Amino acid sequence: METKKITIDDAEIVYSQMGQGPVILYVHGNLGSRIWFERNMDIPGFTTIAPDMPNFGDSDTIEDQSMEEYGRRLALFTTEVAPEGLALLVGHSLGGAVAMEAAFRIPEKIGAMLLVDSCPIDGLKTPETYHPVIAQYKTDRKLLTTALGGVVPALKNEDILGHLVEQAMKMKEEAFIGHAVELGKVNYEVPAAGFTAPVLVIRGELDVLISEVAAEALAAAFPNGNYEEIADAGHSLMVENPTKFNKIISGFLR
Repeated sequence: METKKITIDDAEIVYSQMGQGPVILYVHGNLGSRIWFERNMDIPGFTTIAPDMPNFGDSDTIEDQSMEEYGRRLALFTTEVAPEGLALLVGHSLGGAVAMEAAFRIPEKIGAMLLVDSCPIDGLKTPETYHPVIAQYKTDRKLLTTALGGVVPALKNEDILGHLVEQAMKMKEEAFIGHAVELGKVNYEVPAAGFTAPVLVIRGELDVLISEVAAEALAAAFPNGNYEEIADAGHSLMVENPTKFNKIISGFLR
């Protein structure tokens, strides 16, 4: 697996790349980075690419924290690293919103889309009363570890959880509250209705952030959308059960 860098507008983006063939692009979620997909990079017959989005991981920070700006930059990134387009665009959680933003800008370059415990079609509203707790994540490692552990209940490897926490603490400080606010603003009902590529929405049955109703509604918003609920998984199947996740990708692209 290679680590590469590219500058998109004024920000350097660090990304991992592996394999050969049609491109699968992974977009991580809030508090995430490309390492959330490090056990999903070996998909036979495909090139896999996983960037740290701006304001996350090892990539540069930017002023804007909106899903619209992240999606704009992801669309530009896609046209640079995969000029012939993507076989599959994968978005997890907040990354689902970013993936949708990008896909609606360059639909001709998206062969299919997989949304994993994604931001709902009408946004993810976080009550302001939760903001003080969210703000503590940046400075309270124990609290952040508990929060991340709660959304990956099937993950039993404490070393991997610790690795995820280390990456989460790299996120831009203002983004901890900023992302909660910005996710509440989005609504993709209109553009989703015009997006005709196949879309698969998956949700772990133990997910405490995204409801089954919201996930089903997201799939139904797309003309070629389908929904699958995954047993014994929480909010992040790719780290909780990477073997299962990789099989879903291979099956979807068959």
